Amino acid sequence: MSSISAQTHIFAFFHNNGGWSTGASRVWITAIGNRRDNRGNLVLFPTLDDDPAAAKAFTYETFVLMRRRFSEEILSSQYHDLRGVLTPGDTAEEIDKGVSSQSAPDRNNRIIQSIKGLMVRPGYDARGAGWYVKIFGPDSAVLQVQSIRGDTAEEAAQMVFDRGLSHLAEKFPVPKPEPAADKDRPWSKKDDTVPRTCS
Repeated sequence: MSSISAQTHIFAFFHNNGGWSTGASRVWITAIGNRRDNRGNLVLFPTLDDDPAAAKAFTYETFVLMRRRFSEEILSSQYHDLRGVLTPGDTAEEIDKGVSSQSAPDRNNRIIQSIKGLMVRPGYDARGAGWYVKIFGPDSAVLQVQSIRGDTAEEAAQMVFDRGLSHLAEKFPVPKPEPAADKDRPWSKKDDTVPRTCS
């Protein structure tokens, strides 16, 4: 698979595990928009289609933000496992889930860092190499309004907290924890076999 950068175009979808009224195995995102949920909160919500030809391409960095916001803001769990491919189609190979330590190193082999839960990106400006945290508008996780720069990843993250902007900063996606074993069953949920009893 080719290298994926922040600007690589990704086609986003959800696996259809019976939650949507279609026989297609993948349900594609054709658009996104902010709307109010039944509690009055502004949430990012997708427009979906089961036809891969209708899928819209998003940059990888937008895809990562969509994944985080769907998981945090939409109550229905069928929206919590956003996947992506480089070309739309029901058999296209999925890209790596989330941002990994192998994602898109820059020309100095620096990679995106997670510092205090924030996504800190390597970058360059007139002063040379630096580290940046994207800051978004209060009503949008897609519209970037500024970046906070530091000479080190730690310095950039600390400046965000010092300025009280952490609630608007780009967050690093957090993998969901494995469910704990059920207290009533001594066996693990990973091993769903029931222990045999003697009769």
